[in-house]
Amino acid sequence: MLPSTQDRRHQRNSFHVYYVALCKRRGLVPLPGVRAHRERSCLDINGDRVNFDHWGPILNALSLDRSLHFIAIRSKQFGKKLLNDVNTELKAHAVTKSPVIYTRYVLTLLLDAVSECLFKTRTLASIEIEGLPLTKEYIVIITSALKQCPTLQNISFHRSEIGDEGCEVLCSDIKNVPNIVSLDLSHCKVSKMGARAIADLLKYQKIHRMSECWKHTLRYREPDLEAVKGIKRVTLNNNRGVGDDGVLTLLEVIWDDLWLKALDLQDCGLSDRGVRSVLDMLAFNTSLTIVDVQANPGVSDDLVAQVMRMLYHNNISVRPEYHWISTVNPERPKKNLTQMVANRVISQTMSRSNTAKPVKRSATQTLLGRRTSQVARRPATQPAVRQSLPTRPGVPPRKIVSYSKTCLTRGHLSPGKHLRSSHHGVPMHTEQRRLKCQERTSGTPRMVELQEPYPPWYTPPPPSSAGESPQPRPSTCHVEELEKLMKESREERDKVLAERDQVNIERDKMVANLQAEVSRLILERDEALRGQQQLIQFVQQYEVKKKGCVLVEEAMLATLQATFEDLCRAYPFVTTGKK
Repeated sequence: MLPSTQDRRHQRNSFHVYYVALCKRRGLVPLPGVRAHRERSCLDINGDRVNFDHWGPILNALSLDRSLHFIAIRSKQFGKKLLNDVNTELKAHAVTKSPVIYTRYVLTLLLDAVSECLFKTRTLASIEIEGLPLTKEYIVIITSALKQCPTLQNISFHRSEIGDEGCEVLCSDIKNVPNIVSLDLSHCKVSKMGARAIADLLKYQKIHRMSECWKHTLRYREPDLEAVKGIKRVTLNNNRGVGDDGVLTLLEVIWDDLWLKALDLQDCGLSDRGVRSVLDMLAFNTSLTIVDVQANPGVSDDLVAQVMRMLYHNNISVRPEYHWISTVNPERPKKNLTQMVANRVISQTMSRSNTAKPVKRSATQTLLGRRTSQVARRPATQPAVRQSLPTRPGVPPRKIVSYSKTCLTRGHLSPGKHLRSSHHGVPMHTEQRRLKCQERTSGTPRMVELQEPYPPWYTPPPPSSAGESPQPRPSTCHVEELEKLMKESREERDKVLAERDQVNIERDKMVANLQAEVSRLILERDEALRGQQQLIQFVQQYEVKKKGCVLVEEAMLATLQATFEDLCRAYPFVTTGKK
């Protein structure tokens, strides 16, 4: 079956079709990483793995593309300096010890190709440039093209180190682009000056959104806030230069903002003063569903819990639109979890008592035998605990608990498995509790460490006395308390809706009365105008008749005067008195 005209047109402008054709012309094998997402019309490549010869087909195909929905150019060598002296093709082709994407020649060509793609495409929705050293001169190249793409929604410069100057250029260029929804500037060396530029961007868009909503309120219409376009999420994670001053600048703008939904401030150098300002803002702004202040060493856990509690009330009746970002530090390399567990087990094996009779075993047998014995001695009601990576410097690693099927069927534990779970979009905090075993049996430790996720509003029950048996632990769901909160929220919502309906009814009555009064006044005005016109006509007729009477009177007087003169000439004695 032959492809349709639309499919042929789509394939003709496709990046992957161009890329394969150009590679075939140059005698190159297409890279699997470039063609990995061709079925979804996406381009997600690691620039560190692309050599100089393959950059030509990629850039030429990208500059001609009109079909990609997602473009991501990434680099994992964070903090590497750009080779500014490599500005020609010969110099770039001779670079071997560093990825060629870190040369001035290739990086300029890459940004030019992306800009040309933005000028032509009408399907691109997201663009991500990660880990590249983009200074102000490189940001200008790509921001000039962002204004020409009406379908672009998400922009990310994660770990690109654009700095305050690049942030100011970016914010000034996209403030008149309402189709952009999210902006990610995490780990970009943004300070309070960059936060001020972002605040100016949000303030500018807020004013335009309010004017747009005012147009929608004409003729007694209710404005649809979701239909008004603009930025709804700003991510500033891992920018420690922002600090409390930069956050206060942002809070002054979003205090009464009805459209911003998420603000990420992980590891931004916040202290308790800045988080208290966030709490004051959340007491007034109920449209924000995510304000992430985690991973800030200067912030106490109590204030973070208060922020989570206030966000819970904002999320309870709203479907979460955005997700929470994990708190993994991008600067810390990932460790091999299997190697960590093996090292821990081997260290435990080497630290056994010297009185035990030595047995010659290999390292593999020791590891397997130790793990097998531990699993065999674990009781059915005890969860399996594995160590996780630390999420904050100076904090011990957390323990991730997974429960077996036997534990759940016996009713000893609740079905919560993960260390962090979402409840209406709010991450739950965890706390560690210890319960004493009722009896000591072989293979059962004295203390059983249990860990369960609890929401921030949960209050643990008081400990039981020594003679009583331990009370069964409450479920993590807290159905009764959740139902109570939901019932209160529904009652408040129904009350507010009833008041709003009553106000609408009274408003409609007042509008009807005003319309009737206006109609009566219009009728009276029309009658008065008709009477005035009749009076004017009568006056005009009277003036005409008056003028006619005056003319007749003057004619009669003239006639009488002429008759009198004739009589005087005929009978002179009349005037002299002599005959």
